[in-house]
Amino acid sequence: MQTVYQKAYAHLANVTPIPADCGILCSSRCCKGDNNQGMILFPGEAEFLGISAQKRTMGDTEVDFFVCDGTCNRARRPLSCRIFPFAPYLKDGELSVIPDPRARFLCPLLEEEALPFVQKEFITAIKTAFTLLCEDASIRGMLIQYSAMLDEYKRFTK
Repeated sequence: MQTVYQKAYAHLANVTPIPADCGILCSSRCCKGDNNQGMILFPGEAEFLGISAQKRTMGDTEVDFFVCDGTCNRARRPLSCRIFPFAPYLKDGELSVIPDPRARFLCPLLEEEALPFVQKEFITAIKTAFTLLCEDASIRGMLIQYSAMLDEYKRFTK
């Protein structure tokens, strides 16, 4: 599984949502953390990154969760951090990249007037990385549940 993560991370290594520090727009709201905030980790990702994780429930499944204190070693950021404010979405076997509904009221990049400035290369890199990751059955299965969770968030944020 380490190889698939190495390949996925390589696709995301040099891309960002916009060609500037987007944290300037919002005082880095997405990186403000406490004991209850953090990012969902994909199967095997904690081991790949060499980070400790807590167990949290997503639907009826337990997942690894990385608690964020607002600072990090950027080289060891989880995928959820690297792709924020977007999310992979797998429905009916079709993989896409969507604005993360959990980020809708947090990230100014998801404002309608800002979306045209999001680099297409960033979205393409996310899709490429998760296409590779979906080759692993455990990651693909978790992504199906993750997408169902995002559907629930979309119901309440639209």
